Amino acid sequence: RTASGWVSAPTLAGAQNSDLEVHSGMLLASTILGTCADAELIQKQSGTWTTTQNFPSMVPPGPTECDVDSSGGDVDLTNNRVIVGQAFNAASEVQIWNRDVGGTWPSAPTAVVQLPPEEPGSGLAGRSVTIEGDTAIASANSRLVGPYVLRQNGTWSVAGNLLRPDRATLASPSGLELLNGIAAIGYGTGAPLVEPSVGIFTRNASGDFEYVARLIPSDGLIFDNPEISGRRVVASGVDADERVVYVFDLPASFTQPALIQDDFEDRNTAEWTHIPGSVVSVPFNGLSSFYRQSRVAGDAGSFRTGFDMTDQSIEADVVARSYAAGSGDRWFGLAVRQTDPGNLYYLTLRNSNVISLRKRVNGVVTVLASRSEFVDLNRRYKLRLEAIGSRVRAYVDGQLVLEAVDRSLTRGTPGLRMYRTATDYDNVVISPNPQTALLLDNFDIGGHEPWWIPRSGSWVELAEGFPSFNRVFMQGNTTGARRADTDIDVDDQVVQVRARATAFRPGDDRWFGIFARLQDDQNHYFLTVRSSNSVSLRKRVNGTVIVLDTASFPVSVGTWYTLRLEAVGSSLRGYVNNQPLVEAIDNDFAEGSWGLGTLSAAAQFDDVRVTQP
Repeated sequence: RTASGWVSAPTLAGAQNSDLEVHSGMLLASTILGTCADAELIQKQSGTWTTTQNFPSMVPPGPTECDVDSSGGDVDLTNNRVIVGQAFNAASEVQIWNRDVGGTWPSAPTAVVQLPPEEPGSGLAGRSVTIEGDTAIASANSRLVGPYVLRQNGTWSVAGNLLRPDRATLASPSGLELLNGIAAIGYGTGAPLVEPSVGIFTRNASGDFEYVARLIPSDGLIFDNPEISGRRVVASGVDADERVVYVFDLPASFTQPALIQDDFEDRNTAEWTHIPGSVVSVPFNGLSSFYRQSRVAGDAGSFRTGFDMTDQSIEADVVARSYAAGSGDRWFGLAVRQTDPGNLYYLTLRNSNVISLRKRVNGVVTVLASRSEFVDLNRRYKLRLEAIGSRVRAYVDGQLVLEAVDRSLTRGTPGLRMYRTATDYDNVVISPNPQTALLLDNFDIGGHEPWWIPRSGSWVELAEGFPSFNRVFMQGNTTGARRADTDIDVDDQVVQVRARATAFRPGDDRWFGIFARLQDDQNHYFLTVRSSNSVSLRKRVNGTVIVLDTASFPVSVGTWYTLRLEAVGSSLRGYVNNQPLVEAIDNDFAEGSWGLGTLSAAAQFDDVRVTQP
């Protein structure tokens, strides 16, 4: 950079480069296959940029001879340290070089850290690296393990991992950066409908890293190379076939507003402000209380009092009971960023059999996205609407159905909205975050994914029906309690699966079901479909089973059922075929993993979907 701006200053580096880092007047470039050096240091000498140091990979057990078949992968440097990742080497390792007090670099690596091979054939660990002081981060070859944290305590060694709760849905990391105790880990998409993102970890007083944030693009796709400067993070991406850079400014604190939920069991709507003319009540249907708006003349509904924010989402169980007589559109749905009835984003399910995502700005209605879909009265829908940054997204029964990019409305409150439609709402959850997919698995790859850990029983994947690539996860042992789980701990979780019994062992009260906030064999929540023609929500505390709620329900061998267990805050809700049947309030377990299980039954499981609201 000169007084008149940036000018080209070619270097005298000897090789092509796959990665380049800049620090304090030094350039570190990785080098291509066959050059002996995995990286070279480039500095300005007498006004010319030239290579001042090579960092060769050594043939094991080295250091005796450079490895000409080696090639440098990702690189990073500080004032006195260089770390080189591996691109095509046969070993899962990283090399670290320390400069001595006299400013001289050694001729061989100061440390070669071997990284554990987690999944044979899945790629080598250590291809992406970053370093700061006595701490480094290196990519793993297993997305479930997460990048390795390396520390120098006399010698360099693996000291831990950077784990995200949604790691089962992610691809391998596509770039690492560590600066000022903040680690940024880039991830491309790993599964359908899973958001590409950058995970942010911060180092606490004890030196351990904590996962604190997920950065998602306003549009397009983050796919590589996050970088940090101060509290600003940038990441490269693709938008409409164009290379772009996304810029994020991290807040001073990562503390977030608490998630809000209202199941109306207190029999009031004191936390809601009603649109004038709305007729709101809180009836009880024998299972639970719920919000009802019964007016069918014009706009109606309620918005949450005191929740005025930028990023927000709202979801609820919604049932439309009746439409006003006559012609014209009637609809029911949800709203976000509502400042008044004339300014809001809103999701509508319409009697014209259309799902529509719209905005009102100063009373003018604009359709942002829509699709044809049959809309039923008296059917229960799980609706969700998000406004995160400039992205507005609508979900129906857990599936993303509509989305748009719009910057007209920046803040406001979420709400329940309808037009000329009497509608019931229940189990409302309001959050400042987008929905996070924790696991999406239809088992069609053959051979169960590595996140499933069979604890007991005979768990296999097998073809079910036609075509043969439609597979299910089956537990075939009809004796005793059997379980497979994921060993991924989170707090709030919604666990959904299609399941059916293929056989019940003779006897009473056999079952198949799902687990939530599972800590171990002796401590968890579980939702069971039972041979006694019932559905039961239970918990096991130090091995003792406690029934939280039970409902009658006809159960047949060979019939598929969709089970859903929601553990959000202290609320537990169990659904079968999208109908709420059991619920409870319990505070014993705040977090845990999720799983599938049976008792004296053989069962098949498919289409597992685990999300976090």
